[in-house]
Amino acid sequence: MASTFFTINLGTRPAKAYRIPPAPTPSVPQPPAPAQSTVPARWLKKGQALSVGKLLIPGGLIYTTLCVDPRSALYEPSLINTWLKLSPEDVDSSSSLMTYWPDYTSISTQARRGYMQWLAGGRCDPGADIGYVFLFFYGLERRALIDASNDQEAMADLPDIIDEVERLLGIYGSNSSLRGYAESFLDFLSHSDIDETLYLKPPVATPAVRSSLPIGLRAGLGQMAMHQHPVNAHWAMAWALSDPDITKRTPVTRCADLLRQLFID
Repeated sequence: MASTFFTINLGTRPAKAYRIPPAPTPSVPQPPAPAQSTVPARWLKKGQALSVGKLLIPGGLIYTTLCVDPRSALYEPSLINTWLKLSPEDVDSSSSLMTYWPDYTSISTQARRGYMQWLAGGRCDPGADIGYVFLFFYGLERRALIDASNDQEAMADLPDIIDEVERLLGIYGSNSSLRGYAESFLDFLSHSDIDETLYLKPPVATPAVRSSLPIGLRAGLGQMAMHQHPVNAHWAMAWALSDPDITKRTPVTRCADLLRQLFID
């Protein structure tokens, strides 16, 4: 870089020229330009099939792409990049091969193979590592919570997504972590628009075994507190039966109808 010159005139003295040295070259390399944040990625609707290697994934409800440079792909942990390699040999799907927060791009080739086996088998192997279920669940969350906020096609997928999450709960609901996330997810989807006077209506029936109070019940009880409205028998019983911190003894399940009659009447 060329030097820059300027002059200073000091009264009657002749002007003197001064030289400004060029700016030093940074010693720390500049970071590379950021990669493109997205490349075309597809959402496969329920029933749409995908071939990955020699495996056929029949169920749909997944994101997929073919991207030579994984760093430039859409960032979505569940995104199946069909360019990435799988282990050529089948793996034991019950083995834990992933970290707590799995990401399809960064997991091992063995873990990818196990995930593809689980998907190809219909997502129903009760002995499969729960990490595979979570990885798949991430995609359902994105489709329902992000895409559906401004995409009519994504919104049309919500019934299929709800059905699928309920099906997964029927198989893997014994895992408390998955059950908590899935139940909260379903609660949100079913109560995205809550009536301001929800407490004036009967409480919605909820399963007896839950990890937390459902959103609709919490909202209704909160409205009662705000409006200083007494908790009636129907809401009180729904609260007692749905709260995981309230112990339910044997008569609650064996004599449910009689309990309801005595409690409310």
